[in-house]
Amino acid sequence: MTDLNCSAFPALLMHCNCSSSYDDKERKWRCGDIEMQKHVVHSISAFLGCISAYTCQHPLVNIHLGSSSFILVEKLKILKFNLKRQNKEVLCNVVVGKNLALYQVGFWDSKERMRALYQEEVVAMVESRVGYRKWAPMKEMS
Repeated sequence: MTDLNCSAFPALLMHCNCSSSYDDKERKWRCGDIEMQKHVVHSISAFLGCISAYTCQHPLVNIHLGSSSFILVEKLKILKFNLKRQNKEVLCNVVVGKNLALYQVGFWDSKERMRALYQEEVVAMVESRVGYRKWAPMKEMS
């Protein structure tokens, strides 16, 4: 049986073949369903796989003082900050990427109007359009 902290409702626990109990002033749940346990472990593994090494080395991630809920709140704050920072690094140059992709599409369209394109140029034109399709739906982060 696996013990995990949870604030789920008793009906949901019964539906999932689980039970809840209070131990050391904390509510815990137990799940005897092996498929449910596998799903939980797989979900947690997938989530942890998304966390960067930088986040794992942050001093607050390894904090062991305080209640479980305090530790979770601090870890989620760190995760939120790092995800925002990483998203900004990726998306802050959206305007530059869009403009470059639009320029490339326009360049190949004007070349195609002047003359027939060589095979290599057709490939480059298709790649520029694919690149533009990647950048077009993105929005600039402030």
